[in-house]
Amino acid sequence: MLHVNESYFVTSSGSTVAQQSFMCEMTSYMDPQKPVKSQLFADVMNKKPKIAVDTILDCESRVTLIDRSYAPIVAAAGDNVDTSLTIWEFYDAPDTLGPPAEVVHGGRASHRFPGAGNYCAVVRTSARDTVCWSRRLLRVRALEPPDPGFEFERNDICFRDTIAIIDTTHDSYWRRWVVHHDDGTTDTLADSARTVRLSFDSTEVVELIAGSAPAHVVDTTGEAVTMICKATVRQTIRVGKYPRLYVAGDTVICRGDTGRIEVTTDVEGCTFEWYNAIGSAMPYSDSPHIVVKPLRSTWYYVKVTTHPNGCFAWDSVFVRVVDPTLEADRTAICEGDTVWLTAGKADTYTWSADPADTTLAAWNGTGTYRIPVVPRSSTTYTMVGHGSNGCNASPLSVTITVYPYPVPRVQCEPTFVDMMEPVVTFRDLSDYGVRRLWDFGDGTISTEREVKHTFSNLALDSVPVRLTPANALGCESDTEFFLPVVLFSVWLPNTFTPGMGGENSVFRVYSGNTLEHFSLYIYDRCGLLVYRSHNQYEGWNGTNLNGRDCKEGIYAYVCSYRRPDTHDIKTHKGTVMLIR
Repeated sequence: MLHVNESYFVTSSGSTVAQQSFMCEMTSYMDPQKPVKSQLFADVMNKKPKIAVDTILDCESRVTLIDRSYAPIVAAAGDNVDTSLTIWEFYDAPDTLGPPAEVVHGGRASHRFPGAGNYCAVVRTSARDTVCWSRRLLRVRALEPPDPGFEFERNDICFRDTIAIIDTTHDSYWRRWVVHHDDGTTDTLADSARTVRLSFDSTEVVELIAGSAPAHVVDTTGEAVTMICKATVRQTIRVGKYPRLYVAGDTVICRGDTGRIEVTTDVEGCTFEWYNAIGSAMPYSDSPHIVVKPLRSTWYYVKVTTHPNGCFAWDSVFVRVVDPTLEADRTAICEGDTVWLTAGKADTYTWSADPADTTLAAWNGTGTYRIPVVPRSSTTYTMVGHGSNGCNASPLSVTITVYPYPVPRVQCEPTFVDMMEPVVTFRDLSDYGVRRLWDFGDGTISTEREVKHTFSNLALDSVPVRLTPANALGCESDTEFFLPVVLFSVWLPNTFTPGMGGENSVFRVYSGNTLEHFSLYIYDRCGLLVYRSHNQYEGWNGTNLNGRDCKEGIYAYVCSYRRPDTHDIKTHKGTVMLIR
């Protein structure tokens, strides 16, 4: 009986077993009590090829298989596999039910499956110069890139708007955002978030690179293959420009007149909406211009919208109804002062003056609302306000009263200071003066129009006096003058001798001053007038009115005069002895 010990057998789990050495043991039972064993060693060679396949994946649902099988027992060089006899059967299903979708001969075969997923293939390969062959079922995975796509939060994007961009790719595992600017530069976002927020200044191209999940495939050679499929999609985002508005027209009009207001913009293809109040439900007009006729000053608002992005801008214009105002910073001035005339609530102004003022010519027809004038005398200024459409409002007037500066004039009685009687009366006769201040140089002042002052300091040959008159507005002038200090004296002798010669030969008044209204009368003892004169420098020579010599004796005289710059007549009476 031949008994083979199974423990010496090698069980193959694959299609090919490598070369092995085997031992056969035989036990003889000729004598059941004494079994006899014998052994036989033999080498067994397996000529069936060992299947090995390289797998190459791409991202178009295509798989390429390469036969790398070998027959290790055959001693010939090379892989000892005849790949020309290799047969590939591809099934568009995960199992081999039904006929194959494609059969390919040769050591390399490619097949494109209907889409990404798990499929199978069968490979049959033959050893060279033998009839041995091996067959194996292969599990195959086909890959496809994701179908990329993204959408914008909204399409009406305006300058520097920030919007959300959402990756809508189904089953995207990996993504990269790239923004291509119109100047040729690009920005790549390292953030792989499904939603990003971006701001745009101009029309730009947004690119999404989406990747599938990594596919890990280990082929029959034991080599691991990792594959990631990527796809790219681009969209152009067009950024709308906010319109820049320019509003102009008749912004200052007269009551009852119409004005035209127009808006222009630097963007073409816009729509316009005018409103006469913020928050109005209905627009006032949808034209680029409006014609208005407000009864009072009114704001108008315009909304300009671009298309197709819908970028819009607001502007406003204030249409002022001409209701001119005219003010003067003061209506009474001193001669030579400047007055500021302020006009308002009109576009331009026309000025006139009565009497004429040449300084107004520079301001006529201008929009200047505050002008300086220097009237030479009391003047009425008239202003007419105009709207921007040329309309005229009712004239307004303001009168500026000009007060001349006082012209100092002084009257003094006397015009000198008599050392014997140093009293002088002063009168203020200044033109346009209503107030005054006298200063007599000795600490004494007065505000009276007529003042009598007694001088005490007569050490100098003159005394100073200052008068400062002021007009009704308090504008002042001043003058200073000096009064001479004079010693006044009148002396008449008590005797004289006619014909003697010299000063004592006549009787007359001796004075260092000029006397006004002078008279000298001489009487004898009987009261008869013997001499008269109205010249202070003439004297009595002792004769009577008939030219005859008067007798020696005592005669009475009466002398009258008035000091210069005074009103009082002074009279001296006395006697004189005529000696022959």
